[in-house]
Amino acid sequence: MGTLKKFVVGGIFLVVILVLPFLKDLDRAATSTTPVRTQQQHVPPPVTHTPRPVQYPVQAPPPSTTGVIENAFRSRRSNLPVTEAGRVSRILSDDNQGSRHQRFIVSMASGHTVLIAHNIDIAPRINSLRVGDQITFCGVYEWNDKGGVVHWTHHDPSRRHAGGYLVHNGRTYQ
Repeated sequence: MGTLKKFVVGGIFLVVILVLPFLKDLDRAATSTTPVRTQQQHVPPPVTHTPRPVQYPVQAPPPSTTGVIENAFRSRRSNLPVTEAGRVSRILSDDNQGSRHQRFIVSMASGHTVLIAHNIDIAPRINSLRVGDQITFCGVYEWNDKGGVVHWTHHDPSRRHAGGYLVHNGRTYQ
C-alpha cells in the first residue's frame, strides 16, 4: 500500500476511534432531558493572610556547578529554569508595585551576582534573611545587564507553571 493510502487509512482510523465516540456523547447530551454535569475547575481563593513557611518533603536538586547563570548571562538568555546557591550579599527594599516581592542580591561562588525577586503575596517572606547567609534558590532566570533576575521562586497556585523555592537555614519557602 502506498504511503498516501496508509496516511489516509490511518487518519480515518483515528477519526473513527477518537472523534465518533465524542460526537455520540454530544448527540446524547443534546437530546437528553437530564442536566449534563460539567467538571468545574477548582480556583483557589485569593490570599488574604500572610503565608507561613511550609516544610514540604521536597528534595532540592543539587545546585549547578557548571555556571548555568553565568553562561545565560554571557549569552543573554532568558526564561531559563535554574537551581543555584550562593551567599546573600545585599538586601534591598521590597518591591510593592503590583505583586509584592522580597528582593535581595546573591553572590555565587564564581563571583557573579543575581537579583532574587521572591513573590511574598504567594510565598512567605524570609524574615530571618541576613547579609552573608547561604541560600539555595530554584526559579526562572531572566537576563538583564546587571547580572539577571531570578523569579518564580514560589509555587504556582494555578498549577500552570513549574514551582520554584528558596531554602534558607533548612527551611523551604515556596
